[in-house]
Amino acid sequence: MMCANPIVLLEHLNINIPDKTQGKTFYLDALGCAEDPRAESIMKRTQDAGGTMLDMIWANQGLQQIHLPIGEPEDPIQIVRGVVGLSFPNLKALECRLSGVEKSLSGTEFDWNLERCGLTGENVLAITCPFGNRFNAHAASTSTLFGPLKDIEPGGAHGLPGERSLGLGIRYVQFSCPRGTAYLICAFYRKYFAARTEEASDEGSHRIGKVFIGYHQALLFRETDDPLPKYDGHHIALYISNFNDSYTRVQKDGLNWNNPRFPHLTYETLELAVKHCEFRVLSITHPEKPSEILFTLEHEIRQLAQLGCAIACTRGTGVQIACTACNQSNRGAMVGNRRQRQAIGLHQRAAGRATGRQLAAPVVAICAPEDLCNKVCNQRHRARSGSNRQRVEATGVQPAR
Repeated sequence: MMCANPIVLLEHLNINIPDKTQGKTFYLDALGCAEDPRAESIMKRTQDAGGTMLDMIWANQGLQQIHLPIGEPEDPIQIVRGVVGLSFPNLKALECRLSGVEKSLSGTEFDWNLERCGLTGENVLAITCPFGNRFNAHAASTSTLFGPLKDIEPGGAHGLPGERSLGLGIRYVQFSCPRGTAYLICAFYRKYFAARTEEASDEGSHRIGKVFIGYHQALLFRETDDPLPKYDGHHIALYISNFNDSYTRVQKDGLNWNNPRFPHLTYETLELAVKHCEFRVLSITHPEKPSEILFTLEHEIRQLAQLGCAIACTRGTGVQIACTACNQSNRGAMVGNRRQRQAIGLHQRAAGRATGRQLAAPVVAICAPEDLCNKVCNQRHRARSGSNRQRVEATGVQPAR
């Protein structure tokens, strides 16, 4: 079943690092992330447009990623003001990998130990990366990858180029926020993204605002009296099903934002946002007073038809499009313009090369945003009858063959 939550997927976390060798040692060798080969082409495109990064690693964790730009002149090291929760099927295997890199990462901030998680009450591996970011490694209660479907078995699906990762995905990102703001932050996500939220307390009686994502993920905002470090530009990427409506609400209150690191991506109008399949928000604000900033965190908000939304179907059944407005499923169809469809094809071939197996059917499942729902579902029947081919080409919806 496709997730009905408008925030469908927490797709990546972006944190700048200063050293590629240490970055690979920690994220690939220790955490068991898989290196994504697409990073090089994305880096080159950004550099050609005037971006300042010198290098980049994409570390895949299940169907999520940790983007690691290297050599950014501003904020070369970015630290999440909180902790990132990761899910693993076997913590013993992870312990062995962590032990194996201790010598290589000596003299850095790298550290790990077993401790109790105040949020869940579980025993977790509390890990600090060489540059200071903190991770909680949880033993998985289920073997599913984290995506817009409730169950995506790692053995029957592969959605990202590169090898499979040791971990199942990013379970949550927990941010520390000022006292008295957690419930207002939840209201922000409800107002602009129609998100499902709840408020609770951890074992230390700290109020926590929880923003649900898909079936298995969340953003957590834990109140603290401690002073917060200055925000340094790290960001998260979310896929949402109500893209147009959310953009309209954000733009109305003047909250859409252009990141100068990506000069080729601007979002002043809905047309530009749709063209890029994304927009950005920098400030979490008071739901009734948009000029009052509660917390600073860059959000990269993406359409589900965006090229990077490569969510694996189970057992190679083909591309699946689930319309979030009418809940129809259209196997074999494609959403997007010709460039998007070509890129999806390139993604499939890259995945096939990386895994060493022939992909007889597409391995991408994407959802139609609400503004494409009628085009997809209505065109499906017209295309099958062989009529109105010009409209098929104009909408970018290709019938099943």
